[in-house]
Amino acid sequence: VFYMVVPLPPTIAQGEASDQLLRTLKPARYCTIGLWILVPIRLILDGPFNCLAILFSALCCTYMLMNDPGMASCYSCLFNSPLGACGPGGLQCLLPAIFICVINCLFDGIRFFGMISTTIHLAKLGFVVPMLLEISLFFSFVLQGVISWVAYKAFKQISASSSGGTSQPFLGGDPYAIGQPPAGPVSYQTTFGAPTGGPVNQPSGG
Repeated sequence: VFYMVVPLPPTIAQGEASDQLLRTLKPARYCTIGLWILVPIRLILDGPFNCLAILFSALCCTYMLMNDPGMASCYSCLFNSPLGACGPGGLQCLLPAIFICVINCLFDGIRFFGMISTTIHLAKLGFVVPMLLEISLFFSFVLQGVISWVAYKAFKQISASSSGGTSQPFLGGDPYAIGQPPAGPVSYQTTFGAPTGGPVNQPSGG
């Protein structure tokens, strides 16, 4: 339930990303892949508890990028797993992704600079200290910082388009399709939160 972390305005809570918005979010794709690479590294170097933060960040960003061609297969794999019970992804995960990445970026940055100062002090005393954890913290800090900035730019684009009285050119119609337009009106007869395309069943009159 990543999109329930932060209250979302209506312009973010529905719709799929357009091509223009996907181009804006493209750097976030590579950063999200980098986060997934860092997950097992942080698990080994930092333990399972400290690894959870970057894992949640990678999950939320993958859900956010469900319409990105490079992340669609990863999202589909997650959605068809028990994590599909969390609901669909898309633009409704934009603000939660910003929130989670900013918080993680802040704490990873604090840990990184604190550990670097300790490492420098030990090096001056003649100790050889491996810096694998520091390097992983640095990459985590940078990747989540970039994702936060890119997602914020996308949020500003959507806000500007909606406040200008336009027809929301950055949003598509079906928030549940992975890069595909809906086949018809969306019926909210759901399985694991995913609606099926097709005509909506109307109640018969008495």
